Amino acid sequence: MRRSGSANGASARSQNLYVTANSSGNIYQFTPGAVRSTFASSLNLPDGLAFNSAGDLFEADQGSGNVYEFMPGGVRTTFASGLAQPNGLAFDSAGNLYVSQTGTGPVNTGLITKITPNGVQSTFASGLNPSGPGLAFNAAGILFMPDIESGTIDEFTPSGVQSTFVSGLLHPFGLAFNSAGNLFVSANGGSSGVIYEYALDRMQSFFASGLSENVSGPTFNSAGDLFVADPASGNIFEFTPGGAKSTFASGLNYPNGLAFQPIPEPSVCRFLVVAAAGYLVRRRRNEQHPAGQCRTVKLSAAENPPPLIQEDAFEIHFERLRIARLGHRFLLRHFPVLHQLKERLIERQHAVIRSGFNRRG
Repeated sequence: MRRSGSANGASARSQNLYVTANSSGNIYQFTPGAVRSTFASSLNLPDGLAFNSAGDLFEADQGSGNVYEFMPGGVRTTFASGLAQPNGLAFDSAGNLYVSQTGTGPVNTGLITKITPNGVQSTFASGLNPSGPGLAFNAAGILFMPDIESGTIDEFTPSGVQSTFVSGLLHPFGLAFNSAGNLFVSANGGSSGVIYEYALDRMQSFFASGLSENVSGPTFNSAGDLFVADPASGNIFEFTPGGAKSTFASGLNYPNGLAFQPIPEPSVCRFLVVAAAGYLVRRRRNEQHPAGQCRTVKLSAAENPPPLIQEDAFEIHFERLRIARLGHRFLLRHFPVLHQLKERLIERQHAVIRSGFNRRG
């Protein structure tokens, strides 16, 4: 095992790699220096992985038919259930999760399910043959999926209209986009596994060969290096943008799905509002806490301000909201509890000023 040799090491160092080991039922976490630890265990044929924008990890648990959500500390909850052998996961820009499923029949029974952040499920596409953890969005919001039976890469518009991006592949299994928008596809090249690269004009070129036939999980780190899981050898291979190959990790029991932890946001603190529950959530993001630390305080106009929000810190808090691009005016207009809280704090400030004048008098 070796440390990532990326030229852009400063950004790559902030990302841990998460890997599903299908046969052992584990999710492993690898530091950029390839130090391995067990992040989660006792899963049932874990497959695809994906992070949401908040840094929570989602896993397609093929054997149980569930999608599990893991907080940064590893606490697990069931996000969705009743799925037909889920394998691939991808989030759109609105935070909706798309889940590919192989289905219950031999062929053409697979589907893609769309799940809102609140857990509401709907069928996005059906009659498919999705393969492995391969599911990805391009920068334009088009969803791509490999079809193992037809040998195609299919693309879907946001409304679910399906078309063929490329055809003539032998068992395509995984895919990922690089920062330039080129599509990388892992497939069976006939005698070994290969990785193809497709430019924006759909021109195909060989990126790598000599891998196992069902190589999967291609994903890019922030420095542009490509990582793939080679189940037959139990290795995770790393490729530089120029195609130079090295072994990042070895000794895994059928590695399959890969996902890099998102890079922490540069701001020290970020505040999010969940209006339905009336909560203000403080999510701290910095180099010391890259996975995020949250504190939740219930807001009520009938109660004194919680410790998180005091008079001397109130404007600072709303300045943080502006940094987070949420806009305090928008929040005050749409979340009455915050407006009531601000009005009450202003009144308290005035009362303090009045009491000071009275004492001097």
